[in-house]
Amino acid sequence: MGRLQWFTPAGSAPDTTYWSDPGNHALAWRIDGTEFSDPSSALYVGYNGWSGDVDFTLPSPGPACAARASPCATSRAARCSAVPPRSSASSC
Repeated sequence: MGRLQWFTPAGSAPDTTYWSDPGNHALAWRIDGTEFSDPSSALYVGYNGWSGDVDFTLPSPGPACAARASPCATSRAARCSAVPPRSSASSC
């Protein structure tokens, strides 16, 4: 993962059409903390600059998060929230 990645609310990378459309008022970005010597694997920010609701689809957490995912977590958010590296003995 690069230091900074941009996303549409649908979770895909914005293309020229998305960037050029003045009707698009929502954007998301993910910063890879490991690129800045931060123990956090990533920070995801969804920004809605409009008065209506926007649903954001989270992009894949990437291989670093998947490798650290807790076997006890029930959601992607729970699996990727500051989960320490697995040890050989894990308990729920």
